[in-house]
Amino acid sequence: MRSFLPLLALASTAVAKPTRSLNFVEATALAKKSERPVAVYVHGSSWHGASKRFRDLIWKKPEFAATLTQPIILTNIEVKQHFDKEAAAKHDESVKGWKDKSVRTYPAIQVYGFDGHLLTTLSGAALRSLSSMDALTDRLDQLAGLATQRRNLLQEATAAEGSEKLNLLAQLADLPLNNEPKIIAQFKNLDPEDKTGWQARLSFKNWDFVRHITGLVNGDKHDEALTEIEKQLSVPDQSPARLALIHGAKGRVLASQNKLSDAWATFQKAHQCDPKGPNGITMLAYGTRVAGVPLREVLPTDSTLNGKDIGDNISRDHATVTLSSTSNDDPTQHAHLFNGPYAKVGFAIHTDAEKDAHGIVDLQEICQVQALRIINRRTQSGRAKTLTVWTSADQKTWQKIWAADKAEFAWDILLEKPVAARYLKVGLKSPKPEYLSLQAIDIFGSR
Repeated sequence: MRSFLPLLALASTAVAKPTRSLNFVEATALAKKSERPVAVYVHGSSWHGASKRFRDLIWKKPEFAATLTQPIILTNIEVKQHFDKEAAAKHDESVKGWKDKSVRTYPAIQVYGFDGHLLTTLSGAALRSLSSMDALTDRLDQLAGLATQRRNLLQEATAAEGSEKLNLLAQLADLPLNNEPKIIAQFKNLDPEDKTGWQARLSFKNWDFVRHITGLVNGDKHDEALTEIEKQLSVPDQSPARLALIHGAKGRVLASQNKLSDAWATFQKAHQCDPKGPNGITMLAYGTRVAGVPLREVLPTDSTLNGKDIGDNISRDHATVTLSSTSNDDPTQHAHLFNGPYAKVGFAIHTDAEKDAHGIVDLQEICQVQALRIINRRTQSGRAKTLTVWTSADQKTWQKIWAADKAEFAWDILLEKPVAARYLKVGLKSPKPEYLSLQAIDIFGSR
């Protein structure tokens, strides 16, 4: 019967309604009395726009609390930029026991257990992924359920002994919540040789571990960072959420060493470990930015081609380019035109200043072209304000398929319908001689 107690307790309390509390101290006192968790919205709405929007559009809405199904106490802490002496004293009195060091960006949501233990902090990308009311209520309901399981396991472990106590502590430590420092000593007494591996797993500090690895990277201690990461990966039975952080930290090290292909594979592995959890989602988002996008394995989040049926990248590993003039060009940079990472000099091709400067891309066979993404040179970007694209099957007859309205850092070009072509001419229609210098051309469709 013991193993069903957490579920029975969860079912019996699920009918309790969420409660709003005026301040943190009041909320934690009520939590201790009723043995319920607390969700705290930490914000700076008086000076921080995102905090105010999240508060007004979600947190303060009556339907937000009404949608929650698990018993949880809701409160908030507003961090103001300026306090007079009296207001500061009043504020400090209302937030006694608040673990402010875990909040690094605003807004944030902290979830505390009935005993004041900080269970988790949602901020940054993890909170942005919960920026709809449905997503947030689902996550808070999940966390409230985990808080109830934790409470029941703590109560059962207090009365248990020997192997049963060890089993209960293992279940407690396996919950995807912040570590329980107070149970490490109990593990040491019950399992002094750490045969279960729980002492090693509990030594893992979640996001603090990632920040520690980042500190080593910033100190150019890459080997030390990788040694610590491999040590954590060797610990058996790490949870999916922890593995996502460990692999993500490894990807961070590899990206700092410019090993972008290895880094991207590692960030993807982090996501595979925890595909629906905030750690896996956050690590994939970070990996996309520092490795996936530079490698052109994925599109940036702001690309208008996202979500469109554009086919495969048909220029990578296949295309070549021929320029209309080459005295300013470095052909060793051409590989960066179609494959990531981008050329460090800021451009992969560079013609002379001439009328109708262009490059002809050869796809090596007739393909169905559906879309293009062209990256401009970062400096002197205005030179490309007349950028135009033509297609041809034989380099004799050319069809214009697109022209720029103005200079941009990047152009996302989605054709109305696929165009059959082997060659694409990417060039300028400037009224006077001008240089063509581009950083990247990605062509999508089917071969």
